[in-house]
Amino acid sequence: MKREAGCLNREICKILGSLLLLLAVGLTASSWLMLAFISTDCTQPDCLQPLSEQEPPLTIFVSVASYRDPECKTTMQEMFAKAANPSRVFVGSVQQIYEFHEACWHTGLPWGDHIRTITIPFADAKGPTNARHLAAKLYRGEDYFMQIDSHTSFIQNWDNEVIAMLDRCPSDKCFISHYPPAHNDTGSVQVPVLCKSHFDEGAKMPSFEAMAFDFAPGEFADSPFAGAGFQLSSADVLLDVPFDPKLDMMFVGEEILYSARLWTKGWDLFAPDKNIVKHHYNRVETPNIYRDRTEEWYYPQQEANKRARFILGMNETAPPGETESSLKYYGMGDVRSLDAYWEYAQIDVKERVANSAEKFCKKRVKKREPEPEQSRPEPAVKQKKKPEKTSLRSMLSVHIPGFRRR
Repeated sequence: MKREAGCLNREICKILGSLLLLLAVGLTASSWLMLAFISTDCTQPDCLQPLSEQEPPLTIFVSVASYRDPECKTTMQEMFAKAANPSRVFVGSVQQIYEFHEACWHTGLPWGDHIRTITIPFADAKGPTNARHLAAKLYRGEDYFMQIDSHTSFIQNWDNEVIAMLDRCPSDKCFISHYPPAHNDTGSVQVPVLCKSHFDEGAKMPSFEAMAFDFAPGEFADSPFAGAGFQLSSADVLLDVPFDPKLDMMFVGEEILYSARLWTKGWDLFAPDKNIVKHHYNRVETPNIYRDRTEEWYYPQQEANKRARFILGMNETAPPGETESSLKYYGMGDVRSLDAYWEYAQIDVKERVANSAEKFCKKRVKKREPEPEQSRPEPAVKQKKKPEKTSLRSMLSVHIPGFRRR
């Protein structure tokens, strides 16, 4: 009898289907057997956890404002070279330059993708305060904030040191700042503390100086002043006390204004308990905005000083178009009063008398109070723990070395 073509096709399909089914079963069984016998060198619980369940590394945002600084490249290179974990370091760099060789960095260098840069022709630069405002705009959600000058050197493992220092600090709103020691001061380990103040006759605002003391780790000296050359805190400060963009060419008044704003916003100011960086002072041969643009900086600086004196409550009229209400975002906080700040800093702005040294130029040590031990009472009835569900991803993370959830 002659077979029909349709019947022949059905038999072939049955045979092929059976073969495919056997192949699928065999592959599935071998896969599970392979998973069962794969070994792993991972013995620590944390490396068996999916990536999404691990704590991400703490990150540091470093603000660097540079004006035609030939040392800026060295500062950037050393910042990453001396970090224990350079992958956690991110930089907001504002470089005000004349030619490319004055640039701080370029993307071809190691860690170049961790540096966010705003480049300004030096003829358009508006001074250090404006540059710090622009650098802060490069912040992208890092955990900590640190500000340095572009001619700075670092201790080894500085990133670990600053995080540990903030953990030791005796305040939940800790702002650490001072004038770092000089770069050629190789022998001393004493920490400069901003403790002296006097009135600058040109700016008609308080300025300050430092004295050095010995401190052990965890010993912090409180200070009413924040220096611009080294600042360290939680990155919350960038949103809580934003840098004022309308202080063009300001120099002397920058630090006293920011100090008062920090303190009235509830931030507690301290010197570090250890020197993290050193600073190159007296750079008389390097380019300087006030020498490069001698005929351009004076008037904007006078206007900025007036603005600062008004915000500081120093018998100054409001800048044109500005009121106390319009300046509130860049003004004082409401946690502590401005009058309380002047009293704390021992400065009489009406009589222009500063007695800060009598109070702060002594070894004043504050330490973090130990955390109280909280007893956990045993529950009356212990609940039976529910068995955890096992997913294919969790099995893979256990049996395959290096597997992580993406």
